[in-house]
Amino acid sequence: MSDLHEFNTLPIDWSMEPEDAVAKYLEWGGTNYKSTDRQPVKGKFDYSHYFVVNTWNKKPEIILIKRSSEGYEELGHWALPEKFEEDYTLKGVYKLTDELKEWVKEQMH
Repeated sequence: MSDLHEFNTLPIDWSMEPEDAVAKYLEWGGTNYKSTDRQPVKGKFDYSHYFVVNTWNKKPEIILIKRSSEGYEELGHWALPEKFEEDYTLKGVYKLTDELKEWVKEQMH
């Protein structure tokens, strides 16, 4: 497991949520889904870096993802701190809560 600080130069899309990534890169890539601020996919060179919480495994974890229309790469995995576990009790892949997002940002700097 690498240190979050190692990724502090990446252009993280802090507003990207799992369903947004699916909509943008897999389903409706030609549209600005949800908002005119979201630019549609223009080609294979378009990508986003964003975080999710995955609770499908025995212990929930934070995952940094790089996604494009070609696929995705998991750049890092970190154990979800216990103080945030009560926010993620159901199995699934979720966006970061505002509190967890702030914690991750602090760890990155």
